[in-house]
Amino acid sequence: MRPKPTFAAVALALVALIAPGAHAAGLVGVWHLLTEGGDGGGQRKAVLTITKDGGALRGYIKGERGEGPIGTITVDGDSFSFVVEMDVAYGTIDLDYNGTVSDDSIEGTIDTPLGVLSFSGTRNTPDAQEVDAAAR
Repeated sequence: MRPKPTFAAVALALVALIAPGAHAAGLVGVWHLLTEGGDGGGQRKAVLTITKDGGALRGYIKGERGEGPIGTITVDGDSFSFVVEMDVAYGTIDLDYNGTVSDDSIEGTIDTPLGVLSFSGTRNTPDAQEVDAAAR
């Protein structure tokens, strides 16, 4: 006769199966970002769109200085990272994003060829159309 699984064992197994997707799903959405610093200082606006395609996350970012598709998105708990190969006025550059998500807030850093920038943003903000229009 097989022993019956305990409630704790079943709950632990479900958490192990659900947790990775739950964290990745927390990143899905349209994010309105503000980037601090860089050449000329001040803030720059961008729109980051993350979707879930089967088991994989996909994304695209469009900002005042360029746009591009997002490479592999890595999620570990509330932390994420990805690289964007972005076409800008003077060529193509890699931007390494590292950040965290908490509810409808996002923040982190961007490693660029010219240094490290910080960013923050929100998902589904009331002024989403204004931010999106500014990033076009």
